Amino acid sequence: MSDKEIDIELNKEGSEALDCPAQDWSVSETSNVESALFAGQVMTLMDSELSPGQLELNYLGIVAHGFESRELAKQAAPAFARTAFDYLTNMIKD
Repeated sequence: MSDKEIDIELNKEGSEALDCPAQDWSVSETSNVESALFAGQVMTLMDSELSPGQLELNYLGIVAHGFESRELAKQAAPAFARTAFDYLTNMIKD
């Protein structure tokens, strides 16, 4: 079966995840972590574990760090999500 022959559809869980507001950042009540959905998956924005005073984005087990402000990190988030999907796509072998 080639890629073009594969029919896909969303199950209930996928539909619910993708029906939620996307790229709408919210702050955790218990920490200084913000989160938003990108393609139905949670991305977090938090203080960097590697670089004190900077911020990092975490998505699908992939991290981008070195952001100096929350605004800059949020501006970079869509491109980071696409980059993460590209990275994961390249890990799949035929």
